[in-house]
Amino acid sequence: MPFYRFHIDTPLSESAASERIQKFTRPHRAFREWIAFNVTMFLHPLVTVFMIIWFSGLGYGIVKLWVHRNEAVPFAILVPAAMFLFGVALMLVCFIPEAIKAKRLLESAVDK
Repeated sequence: MPFYRFHIDTPLSESAASERIQKFTRPHRAFREWIAFNVTMFLHPLVTVFMIIWFSGLGYGIVKLWVHRNEAVPFAILVPAAMFLFGVALMLVCFIPEAIKAKRLLESAVDK
């Protein structure tokens, strides 16, 4: 699953930078303290669950078609394989630009 991690260098003090970033984020949660001041972005948990189901179903279909390839329609395996690649491309095309946009927003918050 895609995630995006980056580090922001700023001349601001740690507390001043943290205060500016907190305007754009949720309140700090204790179980995420290990992240410190590195930013990690990842898919929403419901999207992750959906994509796991999507990929599991397609993977099962690909394996079944491969095992029974002599009995199946020629090139039938290409349909689930294409859907698998579409799922990967859809996640990356939607996630990466949003992660980059969020990074620019956070950088502009601490560069003022």
